[in-house]
Amino acid sequence: MRLSLFGACVALLALALSGAGCGGSSGGNAFAPVYPDNDPTAVDEVVRRLAAATPSDDPVLVGLTESELYAWDLRAGRELWRQPVTEPRGEPLLAGRLVVLHEGSRVVARRVADGRRAFDTPDDHYSLVGAGGEGAVGAFVLSTTGGVGARSVIVITSGEAIANRYEVEVPVGAPAVAAGMVFVPWGSQNVTVIDASTGAEMARFRTLSGVVSNARVDAGQLFFGQAGVGHLAAGIGADSPEQVGWVQPAVAPLPGAPPLFRSAYDPPASARSATHRIELVWTPVTSEGAVAFSDDTIYLTFYELVFGLDPADLSVRWAAQLDADSVGASARAGGVVIADAAGGLTYLAASNGRVMWTAATGAEPTVVTLRLGAFEPSGQPGDEPGFLAEQLLAAAQNTDSRLVPGRAFAIHALAAQEDPAVTGHVIVLCDDRTLPAPLRQAACEALSTRTSGADSVLRALERHASFLEGTTAPPVGALATAAARMSERRAVPLLVSQLRDPDTALEDVPALAAALAALGDRSAVDPLRDYLWLYHADGSEQDLTSALGGVALALARLDGPPGREAVREVLQAAFTSSEARSALAEALEASTPAEPEAAEPSDDE
Repeated sequence: MRLSLFGACVALLALALSGAGCGGSSGGNAFAPVYPDNDPTAVDEVVRRLAAATPSDDPVLVGLTESELYAWDLRAGRELWRQPVTEPRGEPLLAGRLVVLHEGSRVVARRVADGRRAFDTPDDHYSLVGAGGEGAVGAFVLSTTGGVGARSVIVITSGEAIANRYEVEVPVGAPAVAAGMVFVPWGSQNVTVIDASTGAEMARFRTLSGVVSNARVDAGQLFFGQAGVGHLAAGIGADSPEQVGWVQPAVAPLPGAPPLFRSAYDPPASARSATHRIELVWTPVTSEGAVAFSDDTIYLTFYELVFGLDPADLSVRWAAQLDADSVGASARAGGVVIADAAGGLTYLAASNGRVMWTAATGAEPTVVTLRLGAFEPSGQPGDEPGFLAEQLLAAAQNTDSRLVPGRAFAIHALAAQEDPAVTGHVIVLCDDRTLPAPLRQAACEALSTRTSGADSVLRALERHASFLEGTTAPPVGALATAAARMSERRAVPLLVSQLRDPDTALEDVPALAAALAALGDRSAVDPLRDYLWLYHADGSEQDLTSALGGVALALARLDGPPGREAVREVLQAAFTSSEARSALAEALEASTPAEPEAAEPSDDE
């Protein structure tokens, strides 16, 4: 019999089981320090019970405003109740027929049906880190959070009362409840399964695939994880504990980098936290043993922005905008339901982000928890969304300053589109001097990577600054780099014209000159030489010094030895500034071919 690795290694922590509260049972062997984990027979029984169960909880929304907790019947489209709350410390959590909320120094449980208080219990200076439930059975966890020295309390409810209470000396995460079983993640690697009717532990599962701080049941299957997600399947036993279909998307490029599950081992976010506005929303399914996602889509909410993402590489499939910040969302087959801070509900189609249904709750929540169950949103669909490039451009041009990371993400997604027409959209963003600096920089960097849309680049390069015509210089540096990447020699006379224009920004000149060198058209040699002679005596300003260095390097590379000699003449000229001399010398050194190494004599010589 294989013993729990945690129990074997840290038995000295003595995972003490306290007496059950409210007259409940003793809890049997739950959380004993030594227990057989990944037992095939026990695991298969859990999987069988899950598959045979039929959940029946009503679809509901519970929301928290600045001073009230309320419930909304999703199917009937009406408010069920509203109750004042005192010192709410986090989000409301659904635990079957109860909703629990951390208020001040107590955890208060109310009936979902009518808001009547069922019970409350002291928090003992712990945080409410998670809850779950199905029907009459619920569970919630209080914890000090953290690692070494953590203490936690698991509370199991039956009806409107506490049935069992367990005190353990380990970090415990957010539980799930289904088929009369309570699934409790703990110690980063373990999930304990408690039979709610007896309070006894009926199985313990352990995985090293990734951190496990959350448990979730969907469509009769258990899923668990944090940055990644795995699932419990029949046949997983002591000899194959890592075969859990683990999937862990690389979320670092996403704005806010939200994980699949929020860490339940960290202190919970306050009701006003941006955490509730930036999250990944998804519904898990299984495919040939691996975890996948319903409609092959993961949803990212970022305040007013919503993105439909490809789970494989998190590339954007569609982008939508809400009328107010998202404060809670839940996915189902076919799409995602989002609750916003203005009290609106919106159902977006998984395929293209089209608005399929809306409702108004009349509240202004700071955070919302949704339980969709069998809810089928239906109504008059909105207009068909435009092309993806148009959606991303609209998201990037949103003027809300809080959305800058999300808008930058939209710009990068826009630049990833191969359609030549997209280049025109990116030019518009790079050319927009009213954009916040990070966004304009992102757009110009994106423009520099374009390999299609040459006609748009050429049209933009034709424009010059003119007071009479009310025009400004285009973003020459990024346009030049794009032209070089496209090997677009038609751009050479336009680039030369920009080089000769005193209104061309100095910071754009090095990229412009580099593009002329890369395009290899010798018609640019004389203009490059002229630029050095025109400004060599004024090169004390940093931007101009950099411009002179860039032009000198381009001239030397484009014209070879004659070009290097021309640079040397300017460097040695009497009125060349000391700063310019330094830049020209560096350009000469960088452009001078390395001397070939002398061959070592052979043994025969």
